[in-house]
Amino acid sequence: MNLRPFILFIAFCYFLSVPIACNLINPAEPVPAYIRVHDPKVITLAAQGSASENISNYWLFVNNQAEGVYNRTGNYPLIAKGTTKLAFLAGIKDNGVSNLRVVYPFYTADTITTTLNPNGTIDIYPTFRYISGTQFKVLEDFELGSVLISSNASNPLVRSSLPEDVFEGSFSAKIKLDSITPGIELLSIDPFTLPLLGFDIYIELNYKSDVPFVVGLQSMSTSQKFYQWTITPKSEWNKIYLNAKSLVNTTNNTSWKLLIYSAPDTLTGTKYIYLDNVKVLHQ
Repeated sequence: MNLRPFILFIAFCYFLSVPIACNLINPAEPVPAYIRVHDPKVITLAAQGSASENISNYWLFVNNQAEGVYNRTGNYPLIAKGTTKLAFLAGIKDNGVSNLRVVYPFYTADTITTTLNPNGTIDIYPTFRYISGTQFKVLEDFELGSVLISSNASNPLVRSSLPEDVFEGSFSAKIKLDSITPGIELLSIDPFTLPLLGFDIYIELNYKSDVPFVVGLQSMSTSQKFYQWTITPKSEWNKIYLNAKSLVNTTNNTSWKLLIYSAPDTLTGTKYIYLDNVKVLHQ
């Protein structure tokens, strides 16, 4: 029996099957679409104060599935096409700490429905608002006065309208430290109530400073002062988000005053702390 035709047939079938098998093992790579993410913005109502923000990154969801954490701006590939739902959640540095990145609980998600095409690029301008029902217990922009007063006779805080001193608007708070007043302790004039039971509580403020200073809270039921967050000097204006949830819940106090403190120190020359847009807010 001549087996040559049969062997040739088997070999022919084998060589035909190799590309098919390779394609099954190494399928063609999907072609991504791209999103070009620009600087975000926050839109506020008059009763919510400044729209300043310091969003550092986003949690991105694609068609309700977690996609990843992305930087504030950049070009990013997505394996998706056609009608696609994108949801951006604003991320911040909790307490100003770079390795503590969290979703800020008081900004709404920005949800966009768009059409993605392979190799195509769309521009995204994330926009956020405060969530409905956010309670602002302190809201101070220093335009008409100040809710912060010194706890002693001297009061080094003034409202400055000098362009080099002002973050936005017409006024910012300016605190002068020198050999006569080497330290400060400021408290909010009126106490405010903060909730327990796990509600989110944050302090927001814009600042620049020549020296370290501390932000904290004073319990009105015990008069105890909690010097909670040390703020490092910044030569340019910065915004920080301070997470007060744990402090308020572990102390089991509901009535508080806001505290700004700078320890007396041996100063060379005159130093300044600048503040603006101080907010205490909760759900």
